[in-house]
Amino acid sequence: NNRTELLAGDSVSIEMRGNSKTLCIVHKRQVIGFLSQNFHKKVQQYFHENYTVDNAVIDFVVLWHNRDTGEELKHPLCKIVLKK
Repeated sequence: NNRTELLAGDSVSIEMRGNSKTLCIVHKRQVIGFLSQNFHKKVQQYFHENYTVDNAVIDFVVLWHNRDTGEELKHPLCKIVLKK
């Protein structure tokens, strides 16, 4: 697997990329995940109130096993701090 190694404590950025409909989680210039639609809406509301992302880090990395394909996927769970 040549995907970027994800570790708790790594810095990430939250940004719109390409044709994405939701904010992306970006690590070392690579999209590693997306915000859920509901969380995207909440963050967008804060952005409209002039909040910005102060800090974003990977808090946990969850390993998910797809029973159908046998593939294991890493999902980053991030802590995002906003400031006004």
